[in-house]
Amino acid sequence: MTDNKNNRSKRKYAWMDEYIKRTGEVAMEQAKKNNTYIVYEKAGKIIPLNEEEEG
Repeated sequence: MTDNKNNRSKRKYAWMDEYIKRTGEVAMEQAKKNNTYIVYEKAGKIIPLNEEEEG
């Protein structure tokens, strides 16, 4: 990783950033298609994520 906070970090597997981003996008598309929502854990609590909360 670099010391310059203005640049993106340079990790050994930087290509995974785009892969992970796309995986999240596909999950949101599937949730919308199936009339459900994405759920994640934050600070030990379950948090639902829907389109209204994204922006």
